[in-house]
Amino acid sequence: MKRPNGYALIILIFSTILTCSCNGKIDMNEKLSNNRHTENERITFKEGKKIKELLFNFNKLKLPNEDRRFVQIELNSKFKLGGVNNELLLTPSFVKVDKNKNIYVLDNIDSSVKKFDNMGHYVEKYGKKGAGPGEFERAWNFDVSVDGVTVISSPNNNKFAVFDRDEIIEFKPIDMAINLCFTTTGEVLIFQIADLINKSPFRRIDYKKDIIIEYQNILKTKKNEGMLPFLMGDVHRYRDNNIVYISQIMGYIVIYDDDGKIVSVFRLIDKVVHSGLTKREEKIAGFSSPLVRFPREDEYLFFVSNIFEDNLYILKNNEKTDSNEYIIDIYSLSEAGYKYSLLLKTLGEIKSVYFTSTNLYVVKANTEVEVFEYNILEKAI
Repeated sequence: MKRPNGYALIILIFSTILTCSCNGKIDMNEKLSNNRHTENERITFKEGKKIKELLFNFNKLKLPNEDRRFVQIELNSKFKLGGVNNELLLTPSFVKVDKNKNIYVLDNIDSSVKKFDNMGHYVEKYGKKGAGPGEFERAWNFDVSVDGVTVISSPNNNKFAVFDRDEIIEFKPIDMAINLCFTTTGEVLIFQIADLINKSPFRRIDYKKDIIIEYQNILKTKKNEGMLPFLMGDVHRYRDNNIVYISQIMGYIVIYDDDGKIVSVFRLIDKVVHSGLTKREEKIAGFSSPLVRFPREDEYLFFVSNIFEDNLYILKNNEKTDSNEYIIDIYSLSEAGYKYSLLLKTLGEIKSVYFTSTNLYVVKANTEVEVFEYNILEKAI
């Protein structure tokens, strides 16, 4: 399985830099503290031939020590969208839904998001290829609010556009948005990795009033190490205007409150970080590269994630297995821990998935999106 959008991100980021020179209180398993004697989480990495260390703005975490517990899932196919004999979807990559179960599909090459009703009938599309308002050189990522307002980002154009009924509102952040999501109050949270010392990776933007709120930085350092691509990850809204960041390389799950402060941090169950310099961390940079290189496909722990209600769903990277079997890990955000895993088989090559409490939306490599009703059986496979 190839990660949606692939390595074009490397070219996107460097070209943009050159041209521009997500009810209730969260229970914390890992207590956060300002105690000066508390050891911070840290990571070592290579920049060229130099070994460097970064401190994070949260306490040192326990290493994961859980085995996957697989439970059965029953799937009932409802309908399909697109496919090789249908030109409606050219290159679907991600799918999301609103509160009415309308379906939104990002079509990268068409630089648009296409909307379908909850029965699979095409409704309309947002965005198109071009350079005008609401147009993109290439649509990169998107999000949909519960009410169906859509935001699309384009790093090539260094902008995002919000489609709210008949209104299109564009905003150009100073730093390119690698990822973004709506907050529960309708603002846009962007995630950038170009300058992580002078600025936080996470910034909440009121695009109507041109107000920017900077979140607490995940790093605790004053030295500018340049772009740090091993911080690549997803961002999602969660409950009372909380935002969740999930690291695709290091496996951190960081939850922010509505004031932009870190309130909870825990790990994916994948065993990634050990004491000293790990093999994975050593691969982060090439021997002669002056910059920290972008991770390879097989270095991503997962390719796609989504949050629905209290659950975090992770589509695991199966790049090393070369099979069409896919693992879904499910975590509870309020309990800050792992719940169980699912195994998806016989669905063909999968690009991405999106879970609600009752439906599973699968984006396939054959340009098809299949919608299933599902039932999880609390019975080990």
